[in-house]
Amino acid sequence: FAEDPYLSGAMGVEITHAIQEHDIIAMGKHYAVNDQEHDRFRTNVELDEQTLREMYLLPFEMLVKDGDIASLMSAYNRVRGDYATESRYLLNDVLRGDWG
Repeated sequence: FAEDPYLSGAMGVEITHAIQEHDIIAMGKHYAVNDQEHDRFRTNVELDEQTLREMYLLPFEMLVKDGDIASLMSAYNRVRGDYATESRYLLNDVLRGDWG
C-alpha cells in the first residue's frame, strides 16, 4: 500500500479484518521481498537481517499477529538464494516459529 512498512501493515490489518468479518478468507501476498515484477521468477534478493525484518517482513508480521490473516501466498523470487516458497527460514523459522 505504501513505502512505509508500518503503514502498509496497519492498512493491511484493517482490510484483513473487514474482509474476514464476512467469513471470507483474506490472503496476504507476496511473502516476502517482492519488490519488482520484471524477471521476478529468477530474481535473488540479498539483504541483511535488519533490513529484512524492519522493511520487508514487518507488514506480514502485522497481518499475522494483529490481523489474524487466514492465508499468505509466497513470492516468486528468491531470498538469499532460496525461492521464497521453499525457504525454511521464511516459512518455518519466521512465520511459524517467530510469529506462531
